[in-house]
Amino acid sequence: MLNVSRGKSLLSGSVLVAVGRVVGIGSAFLISMLLARTVTKNEFATISLLMNTVIITSTAARFGFDRLLMRHIAESLAHDEASRLLSYVRKLGGMAMASTAAVCLSSGLILYFADHYYRLDVTATLLMLSMASLATMSFLHLACESLRGYGALAISTICDAQRTGPLLNLCFSALLMGTGFFCPLNAESVFIAFLASQLVVLLFAIVFLARSLRRTSVIAAVFGASQRLTVPSKSRLAKSAGGIAGSEVLTACLGFGDLWIAGMTLPREQLSTWVVAVQLTQFVSLPHNIVNLTVISQIPKLFIHRDLDGLEEMLRSSATLATIVSIFPALLLVCTPTTVVSLSYGNTFAEAAIPISILCLGKLAVVATGGCGACLIFCGHERILLKINIFSAIIYVTAGMLAARTFGIIGLAATVSIVTITTNLLSLFAVRRLLGIWTSVRLLRPKTGHF
Repeated sequence: MLNVSRGKSLLSGSVLVAVGRVVGIGSAFLISMLLARTVTKNEFATISLLMNTVIITSTAARFGFDRLLMRHIAESLAHDEASRLLSYVRKLGGMAMASTAAVCLSSGLILYFADHYYRLDVTATLLMLSMASLATMSFLHLACESLRGYGALAISTICDAQRTGPLLNLCFSALLMGTGFFCPLNAESVFIAFLASQLVVLLFAIVFLARSLRRTSVIAAVFGASQRLTVPSKSRLAKSAGGIAGSEVLTACLGFGDLWIAGMTLPREQLSTWVVAVQLTQFVSLPHNIVNLTVISQIPKLFIHRDLDGLEEMLRSSATLATIVSIFPALLLVCTPTTVVSLSYGNTFAEAAIPISILCLGKLAVVATGGCGACLIFCGHERILLKINIFSAIIYVTAGMLAARTFGIIGLAATVSIVTITTNLLSLFAVRRLLGIWTSVRLLRPKTGHF
């Protein structure tokens, strides 16, 4: 009966996440097409580079505290420990704010090097906007992960801080169109619209998180006397968050670092073509992102109850469903890439066809291996994932730059796909060795793993 209830909850949650993700991806796609058709190819590449800089540095600013907070909220709720939950929120929230402030202060240096290598026109206004956007994105991630730990999938999906967040992209697209109606779009006007959208979504998320915390405070006030539970020290929490942060930063670099490699090795025109290829192939991994956001809060709950059979069943079923859905956009992009690019971005980006076909292979590997990385993080093996990502990042940078200089955009696409496949296979086998379960797609009905 418990499995049936959990299945219905995950099904309803997956529907909400699916709708939110589709809206977010669709609006992000419209934003990308709008910018590609209204600004020059060089300006489009510059805006994409700066956006990716904010995304990567915001991952470092959170220092893994958002993921750690979600895990401890889910575990505290599973044990009915309201007092401990509030202690984790206070302690991890304060540490996350401190790390965000430190990274924001150093973001000026990052933008300085970006201007040095890519010859960007980083004005004082753009620098301040980027720092503000970095801090807002970090706080928004913290609020969304806390809501996800509470099991509020609908609100956390709507307020998602990623570039595919539905509410964020809807506000962003509306402000962009309004700004473009009155004045020409440039880097500063785009970042002003992006920051305003982030602030609106952050306020929305804080309201719902405050309601959840208020209910928890009431429960803690009633049962607090019988729940004198301590939480780990800040040093222990920082050590745990460090492994998560390293994995998150390296994952972000593996996901967005290809744009920096392309910027250092490819001509400016090919850089914008690479941006188009990467953005279109995101549709292949969209089902994986949907199911991952749906089941991620269930992983620590099942693990602390030692329900490994249920954990494996949940992860493999979600990976199978995601793979079946991902096959359709992958076939469309592999068989008719030129048509898709011409219809969406125009004929000037037609040379992105071959890189799109190659990148689809790596995206399919991500979907087929399932949530192996998330499983390592939320089952306490984040340092193993960190080692895997360090190895992959070294190969990624060295082989990527060499392949891009030698074979151009096609060589970079092949390197990205090979490294992506290797990274996910290593994570998959690490989960099998440490937990005794598989997270990959279910081709046949296998025996369930046990300790």
